[in-house]
Amino acid sequence: MKHTIKEQREMRQAELAHQVCRLLEFDRRRHSALMFEQACAYMENLAVSGEVAQEFLSEPTFWSWWKQQWAIIDEAFIMQARQSPMAADIMRSWYESMHREIDTYPDAIIWQIIHCSYEKMASGLITKKVRAHG
Repeated sequence: MKHTIKEQREMRQAELAHQVCRLLEFDRRRHSALMFEQACAYMENLAVSGEVAQEFLSEPTFWSWWKQQWAIIDEAFIMQARQSPMAADIMRSWYESMHREIDTYPDAIIWQIIHCSYEKMASGLITKKVRAHG
């Protein structure tokens, strides 16, 4: 059976999340809560006001973008963590730290990818809001 690009991306993200949960010894609910909390903190730090942050956080486009960025970090984490002898609690701290620094981790190439896609997503949301209120 053929899958759309979106379905393929979602299946890949689910597989990465499963691997992360296994490495960190926690369930999918905890993983999703962490992703949500980090997204809220990210937008609150980035936005000029709570109202702007709320606009982004209420948009499905933002969440698609966020999940995509999260998966990039998850993939980098999995590659490094598989070889690590760290205890699960230390690995969890490392994992959370990587995601808190989503703008800067792991290198300039990833930073560029994240910011380029963020600019496209933000521009699309602003255009949508202007048209809706114009």
